[in-house]
Amino acid sequence: MKRALQFVVVFCCIAYAGGFEKILTGGLALTVGDRAPDMKAGFNVGLSAMTKPVRFFGIGGHLGYNRWSLPKPSSLIRADKGSLHYIETSVIARGLGPVDKNIRFFGELSPGFYVDVARSYSAPEHRSDVGAHFGFSFSAGLDVRRFEVAPKYKVILTGDRRTRWIALTAGFIAR
Repeated sequence: MKRALQFVVVFCCIAYAGGFEKILTGGLALTVGDRAPDMKAGFNVGLSAMTKPVRFFGIGGHLGYNRWSLPKPSSLIRADKGSLHYIETSVIARGLGPVDKNIRFFGELSPGFYVDVARSYSAPEHRSDVGAHFGFSFSAGLDVRRFEVAPKYKVILTGDRRTRWIALTAGFIAR
């Protein structure tokens, strides 16, 4: 218990000294690879929290949601139509490079866990299949004042096949 308290105190001091940012994002999710023909373009929303222990590096966490429609039969669902959802929790490691006072670019690596929910909407009953997988995302973006734009390449390791998509995100930053 004493070690946990020490860890919390040290983490809070680092977070306060480095500045704490909350980032609310949303955007378009476009699948690539084998599964792209089965899925329509989807959407994503996310919330990230990050602290900067040093000037050009940030670390934090991300919680996100991605959704796609499956308008025709596919290997992802056991019905004529349905939807695929991913809920993600990940750790963020972000390198920051300032261009000037109000503009900075960044590169981000984000490993984490993804829970997929494949829903079938056919009669007589609706079905859901749930699975948890490891995945990661890479992104590079631009932060202008309190607005962020970044394409993110996400890869989920689902056994013999990988699920991949590009999330085109835009967000607001609260510092």
